[in-house]
Amino acid sequence: MDDMKLNNKQLREEYKYFEAHREELSKQYPNLYLIIQNKQVLFALNTLSEAIDKVSEQGLQEGSYLLQFSDKSGKGFVCTYRSRAHFPAGLYKIFFNEK
Repeated sequence: MDDMKLNNKQLREEYKYFEAHREELSKQYPNLYLIIQNKQVLFALNTLSEAIDKVSEQGLQEGSYLLQFSDKSGKGFVCTYRSRAHFPAGLYKIFFNEK
């Protein structure tokens, strides 16, 4: 339970960082999926499936990073998912018609 609280707190901090820097991040990384950890952008990727693959490759712990789309308008949107289920990245390619 303590790990979940820590992860939720850390995730909130990562999101606060994103919100505070949304405008500059949207200019620096327009229309890219950002993986943010420890208040810095680790990776900027073109597709959601690439971002999910990168998270898996790097072995990032669930809740220790934020995966956020950086809309070039700076407005963006946020979706929060909490699940213990793991889906192969290939499924995202099918759902989002990514090649």
